[in-house]
Amino acid sequence: MLPFFGKIHIVYSPNGRVFGISKLVRLVEKYSKRLQIQERLTKNIADELFAQGVKGVVVLADAEHFCMKMRGVRNDATLTTSAYRGIYENKEEKESIMTMIRRRTSDTSL
Repeated sequence: MLPFFGKIHIVYSPNGRVFGISKLVRLVEKYSKRLQIQERLTKNIADELFAQGVKGVVVLADAEHFCMKMRGVRNDATLTTSAYRGIYENKEEKESIMTMIRRRTSDTSL
């Protein structure tokens, strides 16, 4: 088991109740501190946020895995996983959100 690290994008449509950013950070930390695989991490975050009564949620995780960097293929590839719940399971909504995330990601440089 080797760690992975990256970014998580969360999009949700509130149903009357808006969550503070700290709530979202705590939710990501709750699942990322466990012995975890990226696919399950993405699903767990989406499921818990959707269970809070939001209309829909998208969780997109981009991560680099040390198992790929240090062993085997020795590749710096980034893996992306996603989870869609509620209104975002609709194809048009998915495409709209993914376009927005890609645009924001490509506009942001650190």
